[in-house]
Amino acid sequence: MVYPFKEGGSLLSPFRKDALHTMQQHCGGSYRIVREGETKARSRVNENAGGMEEIRERRWGIEFECKERK
Repeated sequence: MVYPFKEGGSLLSPFRKDALHTMQQHCGGSYRIVREGETKARSRVNENAGGMEEIRERRWGIEFECKERK
């Protein structure tokens, strides 16, 4: 699961809440976070009247696995 974030905001990001909800839905309940942290950023070029500008978007990744149901 990967989502955008700003400096100091990965744990408070509204995208994180959405990611955790998606993981819970995918697993049908419980899951375990294996690891998480900053992952490969995405860059895009924005063209405007002042010229071209590269915008780099930082991204946060969460690797998870579903827990087995008993």
